[in-house]
Amino acid sequence: MRSKLWTKTNAETYVPDEWLSLLECTRKRSDLNSRLMLVIGGVDSGKSTLVQYLVRTGGQEETVAWLDGDLGQSVMGPPGTLSLGMPSVAVSEGEPSVITRFVGDVSPAGNLVQVMSALLNLVQRGRANNSVDRILVDSSGFVHGKMAEEFKINLVEALKPLFLVVLEKEERELSVVADAFRADPSVEIHQPRIDAGALRQKTRAERADYRRQCFEEYFGNAERVEIDVNTKGVHGFVPYQSASSEEGRLVGLLNKDHDMLAMGVLRY
Repeated sequence: MRSKLWTKTNAETYVPDEWLSLLECTRKRSDLNSRLMLVIGGVDSGKSTLVQYLVRTGGQEETVAWLDGDLGQSVMGPPGTLSLGMPSVAVSEGEPSVITRFVGDVSPAGNLVQVMSALLNLVQRGRANNSVDRILVDSSGFVHGKMAEEFKINLVEALKPLFLVVLEKEERELSVVADAFRADPSVEIHQPRIDAGALRQKTRAERADYRRQCFEEYFGNAERVEIDVNTKGVHGFVPYQSASSEEGRLVGLLNKDHDMLAMGVLRY
């Protein structure tokens, strides 16, 4: 059996009914520790489709927050950012429904500390909101290689999800990560089946084109402004480096909580 889901691309996508059972598992738990589900998998393994499905389906009965944790293929914010989206019922008047943290690069590699810090901050913010019943974390496809495996293991340890959903296109593809938590009673590991043949595999060019389109849309009506870095929260460059090396660098304008208000491109 399969169910329909309309994704952000307006394309009709079919997802296994088996995925719905993941949400039913969470509904059996009402304690605070059960609020977080972390979904991991390689590129084009169905992570975002699964999370969107669970957010839409679960949101009919519960208040579900969605953490967009993919720097390069982000949905809520521009590339180079990580965002937590919360339903309006969980947001006080005057507060944003989407909290965005600036990283400034489109790949976790080389930015592991920044990504870990941003994800941990956003999860803590979601957990602190008593109106949020569930938090679903859609992580990046950065899973292959020793560095990626260690990062994902430490990510699980830092976020402490009750539900760890592992999507593998090949048998035991992510066994190093999953096996690290087999003996941990505080983590429920779910490995739903994947029909690899039904998954659309995007090329590097398509991924780059998606980022280009996102940046073009974001900066479509941009204006040149001067900012005093001595009085404003600006992140994304090192002041002591030469101006020539910083030309064109992405920067984030931050509020008092270090959340991103806007993204800019550095010009001299």
